[in-house]
Amino acid sequence: MAPDRAPRRGTALAIGLLCVAGVAALVWSHRPVGADAELVGRLRLVRGLTAVLLGACLSISGALLQGVMKNDLVEPGILGVNAGGNLAAMIAMLALPEIALVSPGTLAFVAWSGAAGTCLLVLLLGSGPGGYRPTQLLLTGVGVGAAVSALSVPIAMLAPVEALFFQAVYRREIGALQAGDLGSVAVLVPFLATLGPAAWLLGRSVDTLALGEDAARSLGLRLGRTRVLTLLVAAGLSGACVAVGGGMAFVGLLGPHIGRRLVGPTLRRLVPAAAAVGGLLVLAADQLGQHLLPLSEVPAGLLVAVIGAPYLLYLLMR
Repeated sequence: MAPDRAPRRGTALAIGLLCVAGVAALVWSHRPVGADAELVGRLRLVRGLTAVLLGACLSISGALLQGVMKNDLVEPGILGVNAGGNLAAMIAMLALPEIALVSPGTLAFVAWSGAAGTCLLVLLLGSGPGGYRPTQLLLTGVGVGAAVSALSVPIAMLAPVEALFFQAVYRREIGALQAGDLGSVAVLVPFLATLGPAAWLLGRSVDTLALGEDAARSLGLRLGRTRVLTLLVAAGLSGACVAVGGGMAFVGLLGPHIGRRLVGPTLRRLVPAAAAVGGLLVLAADQLGQHLLPLSEVPAGLLVAVIGAPYLLYLLMR
């Protein structure tokens, strides 16, 4: 075991240093000059921090979902978790339009409730007499996600014609970030600080599920409680991201897959590695989107989807 652990620890350390260097380089590579340099630099720093937090939360969520459902193709967007959080946030904003400005934390909790409910619904509908089958869960998640997304259309049509509402809906749908949004950081930091360690602590139990239900039960694992806790933590991380930056698809797929190649499948190693990779991925996409076109900005969620969709097709063909 010792010869195997050393390379993995070295790889984990290398990816950690690479992510730290990438964060520093990308955030400060385009520092402005002039009288407003300090203000603009601060706004860009806050935006970069938001991108890192979003990527970390979505990647950890994807790693948990892939582990508990024993399907490496699962991620919050594919399972409809993001759509459920987005729908709940839209309903809340329609009922209380000032909630997005006055209480972003409440909006995050509402989005978390929608994401958790959708995730539990997929788990309930995707189970059969023989337990959970990866293909059945994947197809159920796609169907539930499509149905929930379809419900968002009439709700948007019922909304008053206000720029604030439709701008928030648009940002959530495409995964766009805003510069200097301290409210987003204030929402994401508590979720990541509490649910990130919880995901790490659940790692050993989720890894035990990979041995099979009978073996896990013989080792004393409470299967129902482990699944529910894991799904709630994953939905909490994804729901917070939906509330502040939209449900960026494929981040929860790419982060765990890249992290798994670096540190192995053990979830306690994968959680920090996936968080680092996901944060760097969203940060790089956001920075590239700001400078890709001279007169407009390409949303980070769109750039991540351009990479993630072909990768998903590649995994399906394998």
